[in-house]
Amino acid sequence: IRGFKHLLGGSAAAGSETARAWARGFVINCVAAKVPYSSGPKTPFRPHVSGARNALQMIMRSTSEDLAQSNTFVNSVDYGWLPQSERVGRSAAALDLEDAVARVLDPVFTALLDEHAAEAEGDTEPVLHQHGLLFRHFKEVPWS
Repeated sequence: IRGFKHLLGGSAAAGSETARAWARGFVINCVAAKVPYSSGPKTPFRPHVSGARNALQMIMRSTSEDLAQSNTFVNSVDYGWLPQSERVGRSAAALDLEDAVARVLDPVFTALLDEHAAEAEGDTEPVLHQHGLLFRHFKEVPWS
């Protein structure tokens, strides 16, 4: 994260027209992969979890376009499984906590790098970043 610190502040003077044009925010919804209904035994909480997941997905997808016009970019990231010590209930780990954090922050850092490249080219217009998307393994994937 320290390697990206210079990107967070931008090079425009605070309060300048350029600084206001580049003002932006990011919302990252952390989601877990959907488990097929046919897999394993079900708990009584399964309908509530599935309903909440679907509601969050629809809210995110329907508001992301409006928020993007205000320079707030909303995406979802499937961070993968965390080790048993980090998350109770999983028997196997596909990644560690640092990898999960890298996956969650990747859309933000990608956006900051895009801004930095545009600024280096002398572009004074704000960059319309990716929004309303689902990312898994650092790549955009279709919503299911």
